[in-house]
Amino acid sequence: MTEMRKMKIWLLAAIAGLALAGVAASPAQAVAPEITGFSASPSTTQAGGHPDVAFEVTYTTPEDPRTVSVHFPTGFIGNVHAAPRCTLAEFNLADCPVDSQIAVFEFSPNQFQTLLFPAYSMETNPNQSGLLGLTVPFLNVPLFLELSGRTDSDYGLDSASTPQVRTVIVDNIHGHLWGVPADPVHNFQRFITPLEATGACYAPQEGCVPGLEGQTPTFAKPTIPPVPFLQNPTTCGVPLTSSVDVEYYGGAVAHSQAPWPAGTGCKQLSFNPSLTVKPTTGQADTASGVDVDIKAPQAESPTTPSPSELRTNRVILPKGFSVNPNAADGKVACPDADTGFGTLLGATCPEFSKVGTLTLDVASLPAPIPGAIYLGEPKPGERYRLILAADGFAVHLKLIGTVRPDPQTGQLTISFEDLPQQPLQDINTHFFGSERGLLATPTHCGTYEVEGEFVPWDSELATRHTTSYMTIDQGPNGTPCPIGPRSFAPKLAAGTANNTAGMHSPFSLSLSREDGEQDMTGLKVTTPPGFSGTLKGIPYCPEAAIARLSGGGYSGLTEQASPSCPAASQVGTATAAAGAGTHPLYVGGKVYLAGPYKGAPLSLVIAIPAVSGPYDLGTVAVRAALSVDETTAQITATSDPLPQILE
Repeated sequence: MTEMRKMKIWLLAAIAGLALAGVAASPAQAVAPEITGFSASPSTTQAGGHPDVAFEVTYTTPEDPRTVSVHFPTGFIGNVHAAPRCTLAEFNLADCPVDSQIAVFEFSPNQFQTLLFPAYSMETNPNQSGLLGLTVPFLNVPLFLELSGRTDSDYGLDSASTPQVRTVIVDNIHGHLWGVPADPVHNFQRFITPLEATGACYAPQEGCVPGLEGQTPTFAKPTIPPVPFLQNPTTCGVPLTSSVDVEYYGGAVAHSQAPWPAGTGCKQLSFNPSLTVKPTTGQADTASGVDVDIKAPQAESPTTPSPSELRTNRVILPKGFSVNPNAADGKVACPDADTGFGTLLGATCPEFSKVGTLTLDVASLPAPIPGAIYLGEPKPGERYRLILAADGFAVHLKLIGTVRPDPQTGQLTISFEDLPQQPLQDINTHFFGSERGLLATPTHCGTYEVEGEFVPWDSELATRHTTSYMTIDQGPNGTPCPIGPRSFAPKLAAGTANNTAGMHSPFSLSLSREDGEQDMTGLKVTTPPGFSGTLKGIPYCPEAAIARLSGGGYSGLTEQASPSCPAASQVGTATAAAGAGTHPLYVGGKVYLAGPYKGAPLSLVIAIPAVSGPYDLGTVAVRAALSVDETTAQITATSDPLPQILE
């Protein structure tokens, strides 16, 4: 046999094991390879169905491959936990449990005989999602194929081989992966263990390849309930492909792809999502966290197609719930490089970017996996990004969410767009509460509606809408619910640092309100008779600079680094506090003298950069006209309306 023929078993064996990645062999001279044939096809095109998969690969090249990568289509799922695991000791003794067999492979070293051998689901180490084990015929050499998901891209199914073995002379080889390993339909290909001393009984004989003409078969029967191992995408009419890549020791790579039939029968799928939302406090006008539980049940039936997977979810919180201004104070954003997106690794976000915890329940994993929620780097059009990262069973899942406030009302929409085609049946999130909770509750008690919108990957099914409810039944700090209009009793404190008559002295003014009281929309302050100031030598802040401050879109960080108004025009400082609870966000700014405004001879410009944690919301500029009473010489400062909603 030629070296070309020897290579065929490598590539085919890799694919057979769900081998969506490489088989190593002895090195040889690097020659550009050619894949002459590749196919992979399911036994049924039913969307969400659980097909057997047949594959075949052939190629001609005079050198051994280093790795072989085979990629199933986006949305094709493998549940490596569907069958019990064979231990390494059992595998070495050719005594794997019958229930652990999940595939059978065959090849023909010549035109007169077809040989079969089994592949088993193997025990894994903590860094492996799944492992397939089989034995190369005649040589009695083990081959292990590591199974994994493409969590760096489309979450499709991949694998990687681990050992190096010599090639075997064969004519061709192909395999059959079992969609439901414990299905009795596979009994006629189920190997009886322990296998013979050679490591496997490859020739047709009773107990190995029963059912041949003239033989009395001895069937090996499964002892576990049938559980799906493979699942078709839950989309229909979408062109799909599978592909193979072969990398050689010399660095050459060959690529081939084959069409995968589009799914059918999408109208047979179910889609029954639900939503539960609950704030961490029932108090009005209070900092709060929130628990959001998104469910899209995934039934794992061997005979019924799986429900459609969830593609997009939007949670629309009631009017009155808003982003709490102090939620990001002291926080940082998780850099894109630390999120793990585009890699097979988990997220390594800073602890100070964490704003919550989560649990992801994926039907193809044996149990829910824990994770955390982080603030993502702000992007144009997506200022409030959320990074959801969960790790378990050697799987690293990363999802992106966004929080979008209505620019007029502040009403919040939490969105998860284009979720991966995975059976995510529960996304259970908890956003931290306490005094720096992510949200601020409405100012009044009552029952509030939460709207949910669910878009399935199955485009033939309708988008689902749900309504759930949350209740606010206390006032701030446990006080009774306010009845009627909220009270308004702001507190004012003002005075000079030095009360010696006729002396120049700094002047301070502080105005505050309690949680639960009405918001302040403006301020008018009149000084006592005889109170005056010296303006000689103080220039005005130019109108062009004021227009830049008030025009919107002017960066707060830019204002901090290089104030728009001249330093000589500064006459004071200002501090604004915003947010519910006892720990509002304090942001400092500057007060500048300006020229005539709204009929008054002078004015003040209060410029406060709105920067909190990783968020730059621009610069808030409020102008106050300064009028003088002609009789008493008292000064009255009247501010423009104070902003109520910012970003």
